[in-house]
Amino acid sequence: MKDNNSSIFDAPTVHNDKQKGNKSRVITAVSVFLVLLAVLGGFFLSKKLIPEKKKNDTLDPKPILSIKEKELESVYYHLKDADFTFKTESIEGYNNDGYVWKIVSLESEKQNFSVNNDFVSALCTLSGIKMIDENDKLYGLSAPFATVTLKTKDNNYTVIIGSNTGTDRYIKVEGKTNGVYRIDEETVKAIGIDKYGFATTDPYKIANFASDVSAYKSSAGALITFDTLSFYSKEADETLVFVPDKSDSENDSYLISSKNNAKARNVDLLFGLFTDTLYIDGVYSYFDSEEDISSFGLDSPDFEVKLTVAGEEKWFRFKSVAENSFAVLSDDRHLITKVSAENIPFSNLTSRDFYE
Repeated sequence: MKDNNSSIFDAPTVHNDKQKGNKSRVITAVSVFLVLLAVLGGFFLSKKLIPEKKKNDTLDPKPILSIKEKELESVYYHLKDADFTFKTESIEGYNNDGYVWKIVSLESEKQNFSVNNDFVSALCTLSGIKMIDENDKLYGLSAPFATVTLKTKDNNYTVIIGSNTGTDRYIKVEGKTNGVYRIDEETVKAIGIDKYGFATTDPYKIANFASDVSAYKSSAGALITFDTLSFYSKEADETLVFVPDKSDSENDSYLISSKNNAKARNVDLLFGLFTDTLYIDGVYSYFDSEEDISSFGLDSPDFEVKLTVAGEEKWFRFKSVAENSFAVLSDDRHLITKVSAENIPFSNLTSRDFYE
């Protein structure tokens, strides 16, 4: 008779524990193998997608173009929605060289010569980090932001400015120096200029009159009075006409002549358009053709201010085109500007706000 405590009854349990241990070691080995395979696969994939930098490459920008500005005959700038040709024009005293780069198709007063000059200067002294992989699509060059052609007597150089990739910006240079280059933010700002980036940022200045208006000015030469000043509001669908209150010589008082000479207030806010500067944020259009005026709704403005002095009329039109932003047109500035509501002190007033 066998003893119930014999080890023969324990053998199967010992055998099962060994099997479990072997299986655990196999699973662990397979897991390690798969992890190593994933790491190696990721490494080789990254080597394939990210071009390896040559040993003699550095992250320091290298010169791309070095052209003397005086050797340039012209600069042609092509955007998706505009084309500009720049040539030099002599303006005595503007800078040490006595010339500026001017867009030939635009009047001088519509341009910002500082931007123009910096644009051409930056193109003549380009530097960047050359890319090994010249995949145009990867660098925003298959549908570029702009193309620039710099023409000298002996050579033409073409610079293709890539679209925004979401991170860095790139250019491709064709001519004496070929290749794709990554450029820094300062260069992007100087050469990646949109259609209206060359426009003047000068504010509207104090109104100038062709006729003799000395009788309307102070001894210091400032305009202090007028014949009529009108305010049209589209919302109220009415025009208020203001005149100085000649019965009150002690104060700058005004009457609403179109409303039985009712006492007026806030007129100085309107008058200030013609006696002070109105700051602008940019330009919506270089031109004031009927089509441009209509496209920004300035043929049906939200409000219009007119001033008459010595029989000569000056005016401003305003149209809200975005939150806190107005398109503005005036009689003596033939472009449509962008002005913030905060720079228009009466932008939130209604016709009722001009009654005392």
